[in-house]
Amino acid sequence: MMYSSIYSSGAIYIEEIEQRCLLVQFGGAAGTIAVFGADDTGLRVRKQLAAELGLKNPDITWHVARDNIVEILNFLALSTMPRKRNPISSEVVWLRANASLGLDRMVIFERASGPWYLEWVAIPDVFVTAVGALHQTNFALGGLVVKVDSMKRNLYSTKGLIVGDAVIMGLAPHLGRQGAHDLVYEACKSALDRNRSLLEVLEEIPSLAGVATLEELAAVCDPLKYMGLKKIKTCIKLSI
Repeated sequence: MMYSSIYSSGAIYIEEIEQRCLLVQFGGAAGTIAVFGADDTGLRVRKQLAAELGLKNPDITWHVARDNIVEILNFLALSTMPRKRNPISSEVVWLRANASLGLDRMVIFERASGPWYLEWVAIPDVFVTAVGALHQTNFALGGLVVKVDSMKRNLYSTKGLIVGDAVIMGLAPHLGRQGAHDLVYEACKSALDRNRSLLEVLEEIPSLAGVATLEELAAVCDPLKYMGLKKIKTCIKLSI
């Protein structure tokens, strides 16, 4: 009955992990889905992609938040050794339990040798550590200053190279995706080698004369006009 209960709990936990952790990832390098513009097209594409793959559609782009990965790894470590009762496994269980409260189910599974007592030490230590971490986080956030001018200056510091993808997407309808990619790739190399902006280099390419006006090129090279769904996603997150 004990084993049956443990495996039944494990099966339920797996279902819960699927709901919390198996998320579709579709956001681009910065997570803004900016290649689809500033409307909700990107969100609708991501929702459909999640449905087709059988994954959950997250509230925000999650690729920089690794807590779901930690949860999955923790579960795998927790569930791989309960049936093994050799001395080496017992030592591994002891060491891991002392190092991570997340693996405490391994400790209490076989308590005859006494490692389950480590919980009495581990749990208070984890709470103390968490309180200390929260205190430091609160201290750090308390001194956080958002310098808009500095952020804008950093965006423009790459001289347009940061929005190379935007230029590709803007030119793709006229040159084809691969043609636009190759042209912009060479333009970026030239901009770096000559210490010029991407816009300046694009303006010198004869083949673009009949494709895009100078105003259109300036628009796709402007980082402030390549924010994608930043505003929409921020509003969605704040409303949750």
